[in-house]
Amino acid sequence: MSDEGFKELGLSPITLGQIFEELREGVVLFSNGPDLSQIQVVFFNSAALRILGEDSALSSRVPLPQVFREPECMKWIWSGPNDEYSLEHKYALLSLRRKLIDSQSESYILITFEDITRRVRLEETRQKFISNMGHELKTPITSMSLALENLQDGGEALFDQNMGILNRSVERMKQLIEDLSDLSSIETAAILKKEDLLNLHEFTSEILHDFNGRTLERGVTLASQIDPHFEGISVKTNKLRLYQMIHNLISNAFKYANPQSKVLLSFNLVEGRMVIQVQDEGPGIAIFEQEKIFERFYRTSSARGLPGTGLGLSIVKQLAKKLGGTISVKSELGGSSVFTLSLPLA
Repeated sequence: MSDEGFKELGLSPITLGQIFEELREGVVLFSNGPDLSQIQVVFFNSAALRILGEDSALSSRVPLPQVFREPECMKWIWSGPNDEYSLEHKYALLSLRRKLIDSQSESYILITFEDITRRVRLEETRQKFISNMGHELKTPITSMSLALENLQDGGEALFDQNMGILNRSVERMKQLIEDLSDLSSIETAAILKKEDLLNLHEFTSEILHDFNGRTLERGVTLASQIDPHFEGISVKTNKLRLYQMIHNLISNAFKYANPQSKVLLSFNLVEGRMVIQVQDEGPGIAIFEQEKIFERFYRTSSARGLPGTGLGLSIVKQLAKKLGGTISVKSELGGSSVFTLSLPLA
């Protein structure tokens, strides 16, 4: 923009540039022209370069088609209207706004934009959460409603059965609320303190003892294996949260394991990290579902009809992250599933 153009707007070039540089939104000012090739960049701020990427063609005197290459977007910038436009740029979603600036001697097109990817994803997550919550609560509430109707209709012969339905439904809702509350507290915590010195042999014995009663279910057995390199080593960690992660993984394994099969819990020392694996002999998990199972409420097709809130693996993922670790799964349909939890020793 010429000095005369700035003066007509009542601003000096220096003042206007300083204002634009303070904005978090991207700003690109184009000179207007009779065709696209004559619409060129006059000014842009640092935020514009950051949002579009350092490898973008954005620089002074560059024509519009080299900056925003999507045909519909170019057409909108050139001819309007002055409203918002959504543009997918690389892996981001941008929201653009257009303003035509006419002075006595020159005409300009002011484009401001921001990256709204995170905002859109948060909204999608919120909507998905509300939908999933409605679905998860609908099942126990429907069961409770039917049981109450049966009791009101005088079904005394089925009193115990209906009371059992009510109790199980209430327990499911309580578990759902507890898991949601726990997940929320984990996500909002900055870090998790690791102040417990753990003897893995004693710790593993506790886990085996706690699952002793469940090994009778469908004949599924639980075995353990500890890397001899852990001998004499006390692991510093958060015992409560480590137990919670392993408990969730083993509970999942028991739920899906084939009858008369084995679940194996193993601890290995790999490059200064404690690698914990839980392996089952179940139906396996399809490849396209292996990333999704760590999302809130996601349940595989084989999980339908089985008890659970769909939050157990989400809790494991968040706990692992807060402890500086990772969780992953390796599985194939018709074969075993191996969940691997990798945590730093220090």
